[in-house]
Amino acid sequence: MVLSREEVFRIIDCLESPYNLLVILMYGCGLRIPECLSLRAHNFTFDMGIRTIHDGKGKKDRTAPLPERDCRAGFDGVFLFDQLEKKYKNAGKS
Repeated sequence: MVLSREEVFRIIDCLESPYNLLVILMYGCGLRIPECLSLRAHNFTFDMGIRTIHDGKGKKDRTAPLPERDCRAGFDGVFLFDQLEKKYKNAGKS
């Protein structure tokens, strides 16, 4: 089953912190549960616009671009909780 963007946001709306943050990261960055739980600041290279997941599926590293839409919207850098919530609310309007 594939959920629409609106359905995903309705599910996230029902979640409390910190669970909503985990689901937002998994949905927005394409992370698997173990990857999300082991995510640290050093996994992000904002100057190059990439994130690196170490020891992911198959114990391999993988690199993926950060969402360009987020960077254009000014959400590159270190997220503070209130900024992430602002991002989530704005994403639901698009």
